[in-house]
Parts: sequence; C-alpha cells; structure tokens
Amino acid sequence: MKSKKIREKLELLEELIIPTEEISEEELREIRKLKEESLKGAYVDWEELKRELGV
Repeated sequence: MKSKKIREKLELLEELIIPTEEISEEELREIRKLKEESLKGAYVDWEELKRELGV
C-alpha cells in the first residue's frame, strides 16, 4: 500500500517535470531509462550519458 502511494507521487512528479513541449521519442526513452535506473538505485555517470547523447 505504501509503495503504491510512493509510485503515485512519482508519477505525479514525472508529469510535472516532463515538459509539455514536443520531445523526440529518443529523448523520451532516455528519460524513461533514467527513471527506471533511479528507481532501482542504479548509478548513472553524467559525463558518460552526455557522450552517449552527443551533448
């Protein structure tokens, strides 16, 4: 029950964080990937991610 409330709050925050402007499918996949990794507690190297995205 508690995890359901946490999940609902995370979904609400995601709706607030993701911009209402158009984003590419690739950008959306990256956002979802980062969300999944953060929920699992996975570490994401910011510099490596920027290199992968060509930023």
